[in-house]
Amino acid sequence: FFDKFSTDEINLSTRRDIKIALKSYSKRFISAYLNRLSLYDTMLSEKIFEVIYDIEQADEPYLLEHLCINGNDLSRLGIKGRDIGRLLNQALELVIDDPTLNKNDTLLKKLFD
Repeated sequence: FFDKFSTDEINLSTRRDIKIALKSYSKRFISAYLNRLSLYDTMLSEKIFEVIYDIEQADEPYLLEHLCINGNDLSRLGIKGRDIGRLLNQALELVIDDPTLNKNDTLLKKLFD
């Protein structure tokens, strides 16, 4: 199960990387991966668990459902079809980098500027 994954394939070097991993993999998988990593590097595994805890305590967005906007908001602005998904993913990337942007007006302005 884990043998196909190396630490390079699941990059957990920065807070942003950890959010991307949380977006891309289930929490259960990340937890199991870090438990396995702890066999080789306990301090690193504990540090990553702490960062995940901090991200969650700070309510930092890393999933589409964490966004303050949704497809209905974009649809009301005349956006249709795949463009809705593209813009939501773009918005998610923005708030992963800067969680303070996760405000309706701020995020919409940033998307359309």
